[in-house]
Amino acid sequence: MQASKLLLFIILVASIVGFVDASYLAAKYYSGSAVECAILAGCAQVTTSKYAEVAGVSIALVGAIYYFALFVLGILFREKSETRFLVAIIALSGLGFIASVWFTYLQIAVINALCVYCLTSAASTTAIFVSSLFIWRSRREPRYNLAPAPLDNLSHGEKP
Repeated sequence: MQASKLLLFIILVASIVGFVDASYLAAKYYSGSAVECAILAGCAQVTTSKYAEVAGVSIALVGAIYYFALFVLGILFREKSETRFLVAIIALSGLGFIASVWFTYLQIAVINALCVYCLTSAASTTAIFVSSLFIWRSRREPRYNLAPAPLDNLSHGEKP
């Protein structure tokens, strides 16, 4: 599998993982059910904190919409191979990455609890952002080596 195709596959899979993860948390939030963690003990503490919503809207619901949008953009980029879709993925996942760093900071430094679902979302966003940057870089690499040949003769005192 070509590197760009593998990276796009990672973007699509990570967006599905993030969507399922965020949708689960949103469903729990709106049903009023507690979120239990099997690995870490802080899920309920994090998901019921004052940071779990903004203006009455669950951050998890915003996350589900975010991951759905990234999935759609990934499919559009795969089908049309237009740079504008890749730029949108980079911009959106870049914002998501910044938000993930912020929410991880809140979990560690403010709430003093970690939520495995939230960390899964942060990992998904990071995978999408980094993969999209690698795709961008691979599309921007020059196809021809236009750099001048090394000047080895100068090291021996010879004139070019």
